[in-house]
Amino acid sequence: MKFPWSVPPPPPPPPPLIDSTFAAIATVVVIVLAILAYRKKAKPLRRPQALASAHLLRAQLSNPSLLVEFDDAEYRSVRDGADWTQLKAALKPRKTLDTIRPWSVGTHGTETWNMDSAGVPSAFARCSNVADVQACIRHATTINSGRHGEQNPLCVAGGRHSHLCLLDDSLVLDLSLMRGVTVNAAQKTVTCEGGALNGDAVMACAPLGMGFTVGAHPGTGLGGLTLQGGHGSLERLTGLTIDSLVRCTVVLADGSKQDASADTNTELFWALRGGCGNFGVVVSFTFKLHPVGEGGMVMQAQRVHLPFLPMVKLLGWPDRAACVRAWADFAQDTNVAADRDVNSVMILVAGGPVIQQTDAYCASLAASRKKLEAQPFATSFGKPVESHLKPVSYFHDVGHAHPPH
Repeated sequence: MKFPWSVPPPPPPPPPLIDSTFAAIATVVVIVLAILAYRKKAKPLRRPQALASAHLLRAQLSNPSLLVEFDDAEYRSVRDGADWTQLKAALKPRKTLDTIRPWSVGTHGTETWNMDSAGVPSAFARCSNVADVQACIRHATTINSGRHGEQNPLCVAGGRHSHLCLLDDSLVLDLSLMRGVTVNAAQKTVTCEGGALNGDAVMACAPLGMGFTVGAHPGTGLGGLTLQGGHGSLERLTGLTIDSLVRCTVVLADGSKQDASADTNTELFWALRGGCGNFGVVVSFTFKLHPVGEGGMVMQAQRVHLPFLPMVKLLGWPDRAACVRAWADFAQDTNVAADRDVNSVMILVAGGPVIQQTDAYCASLAASRKKLEAQPFATSFGKPVESHLKPVSYFHDVGHAHPPH
């Protein structure tokens, strides 16, 4: 007989610790092996819908080989873009600033950044000039004007960051061959083709010691950055990327080429500055240049903290929350917030160090050093494992960031 107050039987004993540990290790090993196998073996691609009237577009391009369809031998390499994992040696930080590492379309091609979102387009039109862009737009307008909707939607691939640039069954207007950059030193402007990357513009402007706001990584597409506003380390000094934009050349939906500026096609110019890529294909951007520090050299205060539990508990080092609070208090200080010459960022590496970096962009390095030394946070907070206050090249930092992999 079982009474309500009967004592329940004891729970079964836990499995031996060694068995649990072995199982956890085995699981991790299996996951790692699966990831490595997935990376090494390229998945087969499903066959996309054929590009409508492909032979007509091929005949209109400046070179018929610029149109790459699914069955062409180079299709996979064109879809994947450049492989920046091969550039690690070339992109390692330099100990000195007396050498220039290579940068060109050949050494730093346009990479497809997110292969997980890349579809299987019907074809890539690798446009080499404005006429090629016009031919693609006219072709897309013709084949997609039927009663049954789009047969092959048109996508534009500039820096290849957008998840909409490589859609299934699409015609991709690929601007990776249009990355030319021309600097006008007399007018203090730089003109970049529609497929140019941040690194193309930064390295072209470096000899002048001038620049405008671009993103933090050289492989980012300048076109997408600009058309969405454009943030970067210089924005406190020079505004958003669009604040330096003075002229665009655009191919509209009817295939016509138009210039847009503060004096010409003003409404289109207004829309392009932050309105994303909905008003045409921009094949050329012209930006106003601004002085950056002392000939491109800026003063940098960087402190690297290791908020690991033993250091926090035993040595009294600040934990991650304390590092964040201290940096936020510093960045929101009235004097710092109002100073356009100072830019500060915090980098929180997942499970790793906390990096606090503050740059001063004064016209002289002496003034920049004085400004940073006046901020106790920039030189004395916490117990950093690495700390420096030294001049660095703005162009080196932006133009030679590490690859994202």
